[in-house]
Amino acid sequence: MKKFVYALAVCLAACLPTGCSDNDDPDPVPEGEKVTLTEAGTLYDVLGDRRMEIEAIVVDGSMDFLDLYTLLDASRNGSLVSIDLSGASLERNTIPSYAFCDYINGGGSWSDARMAGRSGDSPVLAPKFTRFVFPKALEKIGDHSFLYTRIENLEFPSTLLEIGDEAFAKCTNMKQDRLFFPEGLKKIGGAAFWDATLNDVVLPSTLKEIGAKAFDSAIAGNVYSLSPEPPVCLYDSAFDGCGNSTLYVPVGAKASYAAVKGWSGFAKIVEIKDFPRQR
Repeated sequence: MKKFVYALAVCLAACLPTGCSDNDDPDPVPEGEKVTLTEAGTLYDVLGDRRMEIEAIVVDGSMDFLDLYTLLDASRNGSLVSIDLSGASLERNTIPSYAFCDYINGGGSWSDARMAGRSGDSPVLAPKFTRFVFPKALEKIGDHSFLYTRIENLEFPSTLLEIGDEAFAKCTNMKQDRLFFPEGLKKIGGAAFWDATLNDVVLPSTLKEIGAKAFDSAIAGNVYSLSPEPPVCLYDSAFDGCGNSTLYVPVGAKASYAAVKGWSGFAKIVEIKDFPRQR
């Protein structure tokens, strides 16, 4: 009997996973298939039929819109949930407009997307990826490029200059506590984060223009604006639906912000010396 119990215990131990602890990441990032492109527009051919089976991918080298569409298709119709383009080089250092907007790329019409947003429905064929790492040299994110996607966290590169209209609108799967926009960013387009799920937002001192309804109904936390002068808010509606948030501005800037209609709708405007910094 003792021999049987001992043998059973050995078998159970062999079947259990090893190396687990309370500190292990419960949802680790997949290692990813690594691909280096020597010519833009060739990702489809390089991956072949395997593209529908890959869960995570890391792409280096030159890429164009066709390569981005290959990733969209692999995520929408396949298993791709993690995309890392940190080492990739895009044309004009830009993620083009509609790059990952499923409604434009075969998932329906633009009017369909609008109606889905009004009814509260999610796009049926939205891509599955929740993780996206931007190219290190990225300068612009085009209009509607991530509209309705399931992306969870955003970490923008330091090279980013512009975010287009509705680039991240209706991204309701975002989970980070604080979103930092990089120093050097100059423009955030209209409805860029409309109805997304953001908490705290930290805007850089270099920001010059925020489009209409850029953060409409998107911010559950507070807004930190590092610019000593309030950036232009087109049509005074950039922060509609954010009236319960507190706006933090540099010391001596409160009067300037309070005098501008697009910035005056916050619950409070507070001057601070030390702003949150990205780790």
